Amino acid sequence: MLFQTIEIFQPSIMSNVTKIHRFNSYELESMEKEKLKKLVQSLSNDLEERNSEVRKIKQDINQLNEVVAKITSFDFSEKAPTNDSGDVLDIFGTTVNIFSDELQSFNLSLEHVHNIIYSIPDLVFVLDKDFKITRVNKAIQDFKLEDSDVLFHLVDQYFDKRKFSFSKFKERVRTTSIKGKEYIFLDGNKKGVPVLMSCSMVLNEDGQGEGYVMVIRDVTISKKREEELKKAKEAAEQAALAKSQFLSTMSHEIRTPMNAVLGIAHLLIAGEPRKDQIQNLKSLRFSAENLLVLVNDVLDMSKIETGKVVFRKEKFSINELIENIKESFSGKMIKSTVKLNSRLDDQIPQRLVGDKVRLTQVLTNLIGNAVKFTNDGEIQVRTYVMKKDQNKVKLKFEIVDTGIGIPDTKLDSIFDDFTQVDSSNTRRYGGTGLGLSICKRLLDLQGGAIQVSSRVGKGSVFTFYITYDHEETQKFDTVGLRKNTTTIKKDKFNGFNGAKVLLVEDNPVNVIVTNQFLKIWDFKVDVAKNGAEAVSKILSKNYDIILMDLQMPIMDGFEATKQIRKMTDSIKSEIPIIALTASAMIEDREHVLSIGMNDHVAKPFNPDELFNKMKKLLIVKV
Repeated sequence: MLFQTIEIFQPSIMSNVTKIHRFNSYELESMEKEKLKKLVQSLSNDLEERNSEVRKIKQDINQLNEVVAKITSFDFSEKAPTNDSGDVLDIFGTTVNIFSDELQSFNLSLEHVHNIIYSIPDLVFVLDKDFKITRVNKAIQDFKLEDSDVLFHLVDQYFDKRKFSFSKFKERVRTTSIKGKEYIFLDGNKKGVPVLMSCSMVLNEDGQGEGYVMVIRDVTISKKREEELKKAKEAAEQAALAKSQFLSTMSHEIRTPMNAVLGIAHLLIAGEPRKDQIQNLKSLRFSAENLLVLVNDVLDMSKIETGKVVFRKEKFSINELIENIKESFSGKMIKSTVKLNSRLDDQIPQRLVGDKVRLTQVLTNLIGNAVKFTNDGEIQVRTYVMKKDQNKVKLKFEIVDTGIGIPDTKLDSIFDDFTQVDSSNTRRYGGTGLGLSICKRLLDLQGGAIQVSSRVGKGSVFTFYITYDHEETQKFDTVGLRKNTTTIKKDKFNGFNGAKVLLVEDNPVNVIVTNQFLKIWDFKVDVAKNGAEAVSKILSKNYDIILMDLQMPIMDGFEATKQIRKMTDSIKSEIPIIALTASAMIEDREHVLSIGMNDHVAKPFNPDELFNKMKKLLIVKV
């Protein structure tokens, strides 16, 4: 470039030399000395000027070379010289400055990218085509390593070979990205660190691979938390299992004597008692049934909390239900001056369809509280029809008392668990504080609602709403009770005549009660005290149906059923088996069906339910 520039000025210098050369000897002699002197001086000045320009050009070229050298080192502190003349140097200098500005802008962007990568909390490796580490960010220090420890080393030496196959890794990452795969990374102390590794190929403008970017995330803390959660989950599951086993055991132990109480009550009612005994026996049976429901809810509170209560659909008369509840409280109120009255809307259908036991539970709780906290005056149970169509009816219930009342400050929390108006009430009146909470939850689960209004010293009004299906539009005869006939009967079905049943039961009282029902239904009954005895009897004798308890000594009902189902004689292995057990948990029912039993009836059993299920299985067998 320098020589090209000098050549530009050669014609001017050579023209002056040519002029001097043209002077011949005779012309020199004839010229005046002064003119010659001026000419020489002019030539000298011209030459000096040209030399000065050449020196300036050389200086500009040197400066330009220095600027270019600095630019190649990403030093943008100086600019190339320009003179706005439009000559070659000016154009070249301007071009260099434009290139410098663009390169500086690109370098700032690149530096920004590098700064971002360097600041990422995850470890970042930039790999070349041979999987050697060419760049690393500061997160390497979190793994007790420095840049110099890893740069230009193969990346595989920093992974535990037991879980990292370098050959498979290379084969895969050359065709597809790796995203969040678990490996063990070896830190500066060769200690294994659990990580999630992702790796992708970097492509150039032509779409060709020119390296890889690997991102490594330390998951030690999340792994620790995951392990803690796993242990907590296992502990919670063990606690839930222990709770379930406890509830199952408690349910069994309470239901067993309740089976005798209810069974004997049914038998006494069916045994043509004196007229003055009938109402007492009905009250006994009614109270025992509702006591059983209350016990079940207390033992299985978790079932209510999780909304897993099963609501039955059965026909019932709201008039009879309320009269039965009133009758059950008559004993408590014999010496009281408080009157318990009811008033029913005559538009209420005669037969509702829904869970009468749960409605009884709610009403019993609310009326029980009214009786407990009312010393004088009256308690009214009012029922109204709020809305009715062809299939459904929405009822409003009011339990109004003239008792001690509830302070305004307690009204918002009265339906909370274990809540009572005053802690002294627990000592004075008893109770757990669960009654109102259970009422609210049962109503919520059925799409109902409950509310309360009260004045201290004046009394309280508990109001709840609930919707039922109905099948009849006939109005109630509000004068008296409809006659409630016993449900224990042979039915018109005559297929039980002489049928042989094996009752497997270890509780003597339950044997007596169940045996009496079976004899009323014309069964021939054999009794086995445990599962082993039942298996032995079945091997030696044929039966039409088996009633199997579950929790028994020597061999339980589960194992006995398994052995029966494995018998080679199909007549014996296919005998219908009904689990007649005090184990009433949902899990127990699912278990008995899974091992081959045909059905499940919970103690205390409803005679109609047991009768119908036995009839169904025997008809199928025939």
